[in-house]
Amino acid sequence: FQITDGGGYDDYAHWRRTHFRPEQIEDDSVSGPNADAGAAVGETRGYTNFERYTFSGPPTIGMEPDAVEPKDLLIFLTLRTDIGDYNVATETTTDLRADTWGQGGLQLIDTERVFHDPGLERRTYRITHADDGPFFIRASATLIAP
Repeated sequence: FQITDGGGYDDYAHWRRTHFRPEQIEDDSVSGPNADAGAAVGETRGYTNFERYTFSGPPTIGMEPDAVEPKDLLIFLTLRTDIGDYNVATETTTDLRADTWGQGGLQLIDTERVFHDPGLERRTYRITHADDGPFFIRASATLIAP
């Protein structure tokens, strides 16, 4: 249990020391970034500790129509910030057949801290003119090698 003002973890090692028992910390099959997030409790959750670290669980994106701009959509994504050992990307494309992922049509409009989980925030993005045709969004996180 950790009380926080909303600041983040220093890095994955800090998060790991906070979430696992001492005997589990050195066991990569339990607390390593590629281990299943349920390994510490003998469960299979289907997502990794690294996904739990960066997205607070399996990466999910929520969506709803924008009440202010009816042609736009609001996208909600939860991810961890204030740490320096990974890169996170939120990208869009209108064509899955071409490698054209980028920031086009995606605008960050709000962030809200999740104070019970250090560094976690819920981001709200606006996708402009979402009804103009196909539009795809993806979020990813990549651990930076030490």
